[in-house]
Parts: sequence; structure tokens; C-alpha cells
Amino acid sequence: MNDLSLSQIKVFQDYLEAAENYKEQGELELAIACYQKAIEINSNSASTYYNWGDILLQLENWSEATELYQKSLAINPDFDWGHYNLGEALIHLEYWEEAIFAYQKALDLNSNLPQIHKKLANSFYQRANLDLKSLAADYRNKIAKDPDNISLYRQAIEIQPQNADLYLGLGHALVFHNKLDEATVAYQMALQIKPNFEAARIQLEKILHPDRIEPVIIPSLVNSENKLSRNKTQETIKKILDNLNRITLNNFLFSDGIIEFKPVSKPLVSIVLVLHNRAEVTLSCLYSILHNSFKSLEIIIVDNGSSDNTKELLAKVQGVEFIFNDDNRHFLLAANQASALAKGEYLLFLNQESQILGDSISQAVKTISEQSDIGAVGGKIILPNGTLQEAGSIIWQDGSYIAYGRGDNPELPPYMFQREVDYCSSNFLLTSRKLFTELGCFDEIYQPSYYEDIDYCVKLHKSGNKIIYDPLVAILHYGFTSLNNNEQVIKLQQKNQEIFIEQHHSWLQSQYTYDLSNILNASVRKR
Repeated sequence: MNDLSLSQIKVFQDYLEAAENYKEQGELELAIACYQKAIEINSNSASTYYNWGDILLQLENWSEATELYQKSLAINPDFDWGHYNLGEALIHLEYWEEAIFAYQKALDLNSNLPQIHKKLANSFYQRANLDLKSLAADYRNKIAKDPDNISLYRQAIEIQPQNADLYLGLGHALVFHNKLDEATVAYQMALQIKPNFEAARIQLEKILHPDRIEPVIIPSLVNSENKLSRNKTQETIKKILDNLNRITLNNFLFSDGIIEFKPVSKPLVSIVLVLHNRAEVTLSCLYSILHNSFKSLEIIIVDNGSSDNTKELLAKVQGVEFIFNDDNRHFLLAANQASALAKGEYLLFLNQESQILGDSISQAVKTISEQSDIGAVGGKIILPNGTLQEAGSIIWQDGSYIAYGRGDNPELPPYMFQREVDYCSSNFLLTSRKLFTELGCFDEIYQPSYYEDIDYCVKLHKSGNKIIYDPLVAILHYGFTSLNNNEQVIKLQQKNQEIFIEQHHSWLQSQYTYDLSNILNASVRKR
């Protein structure tokens, strides 16, 4: 100002005064024109650059505002508001590093500036997020080159934990490596983030119920000869077993042979067997019971309106209690029907597509009778290809569930010790008949299927009883069901999961949240 004449000083001040008046009237463009004229007279005025910059900040002209604040600070580097507003402009330009520097300088000069700590923290967060986006993009490129690398997905998920597509990809990679229990959790996480994620739901359903829907080939596995070979092998095994079972059934039906179970006046175990078609596997199941060493039992068979050779088969079975329904009442209602006729101390719910292996009934009875607070016993359920379907099961906090060990070798150490679990499925479930009746049998609210056995096991827990997984109990399970419509299955699961959550909301709060890192801990029930 010392270099200016009195007349220049007056004109300069007149422009500044006019600019302020225009600002008050909302005439911002005219105010800017006045600041421009003022700067032409005095280019060394820090406050003029600053005030001009404030108008551009209001007009969201971030780039020019940044330039003006920088010019102001070059003249007066200790102006706290200059650094503060420079930070505001830089934030909008997403220049996070420069914004951090500006806010930090403003904080050093005046710690009482409005929300300065919050703005600085947000800048740090945004800079970190930018770094994470760059890192995530790098991981996506690596995943594209190596789509079955589990560790790449996990590292990427650490960076973007709310990315449903990453969990879907992780699930595919885990399936490729036959880690089906972990894949189940990955698909569930994808659905938690994106509830209507159909691709994840289809894959989850394929794992949980491999024969209820048509086979789905995962895109990332199309070029994997090993995986396709494993799928082909499993399908081949099923076809071979089905053919053998049909041949056995036909030979039996054309023969004079019968299957005779000797009646027991006071049976210890009542086996409940619900049928709907599939006479060939029913025959294998009956043979496995007949050849079992445990004899203190009765068998109650409910036929749900079968239309194949089932009635012809049952006509050759003696020493069994029969219930014939005109239509398919499904497992839940039929099992409750049978339990009302049972005389045994224990009920054994057994799936018609199962074959009892070894002395599994004797072992289950031994286990359940060892402690008064054991409410139910289950065991290994093994698929035709020799892998596990279930070694006890886990109920997650959100009411979803997984079969522990699915797809794994049943002889591995994690599946070779007795332990308390959340539940065992009704493919093979031995329980006290008295308890079953007292707890209201299978709750018909879950009709026609899904969650009835899980609900019953939770009721056992609530009444102070344990569910025990016994590795010396084992069945072979063909895995067929009459519910083979994908859309129907998904709707039933969703509906019954909601009912289950409503019924057991408080109990579920103590369960583990479903997460890959929780599987090992959740496989042994906490008390």
C-alpha cells in the first residue's frame, strides 16, 4: 500500500467496499469483478485474494478458489482461515494429501477452528480409502489372472469388506478347493451384504442341498479339468448305485423273498421312516436296518402317497407298523404321525435314502444313555462319493446354518472325536421320545419342510439338553428329496428362517456370527 498514491488507495478501497455490498445483495459475479479490479490496483493484498476465494468456494469453483487461497497464503502464511478454507477447496478436488497439509497448518495456528479435528480426520480417512481403492484394483487384476487363489480373495476382502462380489468369488474358489463349509459361509456373507444376490443364493443352495436343484457350473471353474472331473465322478457313482439299487429291487420284487423284522414287545428304539417314491433306495435302507446288530427296535413306516413300486415293496415287509397317506404330507407331518404310535424309549428319525453303517444304532443308544442331559445324538453323514455331507452342524446368529465338514474326508482328525454341537439333521437323529413329545414334536409352523429339526434341537438346548455328534455313528446318504424346485426351495428356506429367528431370537444372540474365521470355534458348541 505504501507504493500506492492516495488516489489509488481510495479507488482500491472503493472496489473492496463495492464488492462487500454486492456480496450482501447476492450479486456474486459483480463482487468478483470488483475484487479483480482491486487486485489490478494492489496485487499484494492477502485479504482480497482470500475474500475473492470465499466467493468462488460458495460457487463451487474449487480449482480457482484453491489458486486464490494459495496466493493469499503466499503473502500471509500465518492466516489460519486461509489454510482452513484452502483445505475445504482441496477436499472437493479430492486432493487428500494437500488437504491434510492445509488442515494441519490451520490446526497449528488455531485449534478452535470449527470442526477442525473432524475435518483433518476425515481427510486422513479419505486418503487411506484412496490408497485402499488403488490396492483393491491391484487385487482385482491379480484375481482375474488367478481366479481360484483363496488368499487373494481374503486379502481383497480385508480392504473391501462390504463387497458382495468378492465373497461370491471367494465362495467359488473355496468350492474349487473342495472347502464346502467355508464356501457356504462366503456365499452367506455375500447374501448378507446383498440379500437379493441370486448368484450367491443359487450356489449356497447347491452346497446345502446338492440334489434339490439342477447342477450349476460355476463360471470360474469351466476350464478346471480337475473340478469337472470330480463332479463327473460323483454323478457317475450316483448313477452306478441307482442302477444297482434298481436291479436289487426288481430281483427282490420278482422273488419269493420277504423282509421280516421280529416284533419286540418293549422296544428301546422306534425307527421313524418317512417314504415318498424311491422304492429302490428304501429297500437298501430296510436291508441296512435288518442287518444291523441292534434288535431292540420297532419300525414305523409312513408312506406319503408313493406312486412307484413302494407299495409293492412294503407288501413284502413284515413286522413293521405302517401308515399310508393318500398324498405327500412331507417329512414333518408324517414324522409327527409316526411318533404318536411309537412305543420305544427313543425315537430314531432316519431318512429313506440312507443306509446305516456298522453298529451305529447301538453306538448312538450307548452315547445318549451315558448322560441324563443328552437330548439327541447324530453322526457322520457320508455321500456316495465318500465325502462328508455333515459331521454335526452349526447355527449362526442370523439363523442360517451350515453342515460342518461338507465335502471333506470323513476320516480327518476334526471329525473323529465326540463333541457337543448346535444340531444334527434328521437324516439320522436319535432322541428321547418323552422329550420329543414334551417339546411339542416337530413344530408344524415349518410345514412342509426346512428348519423343523433345527428348531427341535434348539428347543432341546433351551430345556438344558445337549446334542452330541458321535463319530462312531455313520450313515450313507444318497441325498435325494422330493422338493426339487429351486425357486420353491429358496422361498421355503427364507420363510422358515424368518420364523426360526422370530421363535428363537434371544437364543440366537449367543451364537457365533457367520464368518470364515468362526467355523472351527462354532463346530464345538459353547456352553
